[in-house]
Amino acid sequence: MLLGGMSLPASADKADLTQYRYIPVEAMESALLYELKPLASTYIDAGKLYGVDPVFLAAKDAEESGWGRYQAAPNNLGGWTSSDGGYMEFESPEEYIYHSAKSISEMYLDEDGCYHHGTSLSDVNTKYNGSQTWVDHISGIMDDINRRINEYTGSDYME
Repeated sequence: MLLGGMSLPASADKADLTQYRYIPVEAMESALLYELKPLASTYIDAGKLYGVDPVFLAAKDAEESGWGRYQAAPNNLGGWTSSDGGYMEFESPEEYIYHSAKSISEMYLDEDGCYHHGTSLSDVNTKYNGSQTWVDHISGIMDDINRRINEYTGSDYME
């Protein structure tokens, strides 16, 4: 299911990772680097489907996989582990992105989620990683992605 051509809100707001604004697929693709570029529409689609900022999803994977160049297990861009502690393997990067968006939505952003502490980047980090360095890195990558989206579209998506 590709929703990439549809009007999609997406967010530059690290204070609420569930807030959205429109991002054209071409703009998202131009904003991503290396192996994440061809996954732009998947980040947008998964973000829309699960209510998670696609810029955050891409920034998290950029940080955790060197923009898709390094993976803990096949197609595992974010180092997700299973209940036994081993790294999960995915059939494709797209399958991983949908899994990641759904997991973050259900476990971290939903009020009933087991790791919910709020919807900001810092709130998610409370149980996701716990390091302020992680927040700083993801925040900076989100700013870079949003700056490149802005350059591509000629609009101001930065806050």
